[in-house]
Amino acid sequence: MRMKMVCDDRTLRDVANEFLALKKAQKVRERTLSDYKKYIDKFLAQSQNTLDVDVLKIEILEYFADIPKNICLQRLKICAAIIRSKSFRTKCTLWAETKPRTSTSWLPC
Repeated sequence: MRMKMVCDDRTLRDVANEFLALKKAQKVRERTLSDYKKYIDKFLAQSQNTLDVDVLKIEILEYFADIPKNICLQRLKICAAIIRSKSFRTKCTLWAETKPRTSTSWLPC
């Protein structure tokens, strides 16, 4: 898909604010909206605040390259702990007993 190039005086921050306003109008959850804002602000803090596509490509790659691996590992450990928890297994068992059997035999619960 090709992007339409629009020449105007807007900055990346202006476009980000328009995005947040759109999401608010779409009535996304407050937590989702605050997460969008947090990560957009974090990106804008290190960016040149430009809409130049070539510059943005480089900045986006640098932004994601700087995310530490520890964060991913921490999230995986949390997910594993939840899956191992007795209450999670109990909920899965209850769910399996109340749902009609279909092609979900691959589920670990």
